[in-house]
Amino acid sequence: MNQTPNVTAMGAALLRAAHVVEDTPPWVLEDTVSAGLLTTAERALAAAELDSWPSEVRAAFRLAHAVRNRLAEDVAVEGLDAGRADYVVLGAGLDSFAWRHPLAARFRVVEIDHPATPRWKRDRLRAAGLTEPADVCFVPLDLTAASLAGIELPAPATWSWLGVAMYLEPPSSRRRSARSLLRAPARRSSSTSSSPTTSSTSWLVPSGQ
Repeated sequence: MNQTPNVTAMGAALLRAAHVVEDTPPWVLEDTVSAGLLTTAERALAAAELDSWPSEVRAAFRLAHAVRNRLAEDVAVEGLDAGRADYVVLGAGLDSFAWRHPLAARFRVVEIDHPATPRWKRDRLRAAGLTEPADVCFVPLDLTAASLAGIELPAPATWSWLGVAMYLEPPSSRRRSARSLLRAPARRSSSTSSSPTTSSTSWLVPSGQ
């Protein structure tokens, strides 16, 4: 992963925000917080790519990004009744769950991403006048060079790793992340994966859950 903030994270934030602006309500997800963290230059950088897409492709990606985040967040909320009050967001980017979801205060949110990304995000939060909730923890980790097994992870927990696997070197890093993720009992995760020809959303439920 790069040492600079990921343009993909910027684009994902713009797509989630565009769902509210360009699509007809009721909306699947209402996230304008993430895109609000971007500077004018960052918005222009990410938008330059998105604006080059055909309108049908852009519309499909807007909805896909809204749906995948909504599904992950709904699974996290359902987990509260099962005693999973920890929500781990792997490859968090500009995820804004902790700053906008009405039930966020009931969670401990753990955001894991390449070290450059949380530094950038926290700078943007301060610039936007948004405080860091006491129950949000930022974990800097480069998954191309280190394993999740090297850090203390909560269990039980609900995990979200959306749009992460395709950026890891296959196959060893993907398998290493999955093994670490599912090693402990009482963990549930939502993930997306893609290859040059396919894209999917998968729900991984450890045995006994």
